[in-house]
Amino acid sequence: MPFMLRNIEVRYGARMALSIESLAIRAGSSTAVMGPNGAGKTTLLRVLAGLMDPVRGTVTYEGEPITSEHLARHRQKVCLLHQNPLLFDTTVLENVAFGLRARGVPRAEIQQRVGQALTLVGCADIQKRRARELSGGEEKRVAIARALVLDPEVLLLDEPLANVDQITAKALEEVFRAREERGQTLIFSTHDGRLAHRLARDVVVLRDGRPSPSPYENLFTGRLLTNGETALFDTGKVRIAVPPGLSTTGHISIGPDEILLSQEPLQSSARNAFKGRVTRIEEHAEGVLDVAVEAGEPFTVRVTQQSFQELGLAIGARVYITFKSTAVKPL
Repeated sequence: MPFMLRNIEVRYGARMALSIESLAIRAGSSTAVMGPNGAGKTTLLRVLAGLMDPVRGTVTYEGEPITSEHLARHRQKVCLLHQNPLLFDTTVLENVAFGLRARGVPRAEIQQRVGQALTLVGCADIQKRRARELSGGEEKRVAIARALVLDPEVLLLDEPLANVDQITAKALEEVFRAREERGQTLIFSTHDGRLAHRLARDVVVLRDGRPSPSPYENLFTGRLLTNGETALFDTGKVRIAVPPGLSTTGHISIGPDEILLSQEPLQSSARNAFKGRVTRIEEHAEGVLDVAVEAGEPFTVRVTQQSFQELGLAIGARVYITFKSTAVKPL
């Protein structure tokens, strides 16, 4: 694990901004930090970058504490891109080359690496333009190129796709996927749950500075299979019928309220029906239960307590779950 946080507390005056008992972030993978405004996402990124000291607890990177003693070495390995990065009032090329020049990289290598970084983000043809002449999307691409050119072990991105056009967002998503495939560790913040689950392998949800369960339930990873008008999502364990015309997606979710629970197969037009076994029963709210069913994949079904009692079920009971293809939502 590149990062390990234990008993972390960060405060802004009397307000608790971050409180994390334990959190490990994997190396060579992408992690999304998700939550609403004020949840602590930016604070967590600043702590990971070594720009903010917790009032309590320890943060380590590759087993080494992120303290003043190791800070210079840590900042050579980790790069944080702020949500609204500032570019110098000079050319695109000079902006991207700045960090390399500060590190004493030879001129020939700088030219090569800057060219590669700008090509990667689709800005190779604007390197002679001045930063003040760029659009918002171009500014974000150049700022990301300025971070990528340093080739950090860990890239921290604060809301990297906020306030950019759809074309820029799609292009940058491809850039981030390519970096992960190279084994770089990416950690980015977002308030967009669909983006988080689409782009990241791991998702950390924060609410009021504390880790929280994901708002998405029955979340599955896999691949889309199409044959004419038939579309199935293959998780590797089950194949789930999805709505026709669904574009390529690697993640889906199914609302637990949209799954029917029964003791026998239902006579229904629903295209998804799986036989399973009840493995857990928990109270979701007053009069409402969450029933965990193992049916090739683990599903959560939300039913009223009255319905559950009428079915006469208990842990270990054999059941059927049924849901329509339109209940499947791509992420």
